[in-house]
Amino acid sequence: MHYGDITDAISVSSLIKKIKPNEIYNLAAQSHV
Repeated sequence: MHYGDITDAISVSSLIKKIKPNEIYNLAAQSHV
């Protein structure tokens, strides 16, 4: 599992290029829920 800021497109893109995952799960949630 890798943690990151979903709003930081550059870091998300570089992470995807680096690890080349077969699947991606977005576990981000709204903080007021």
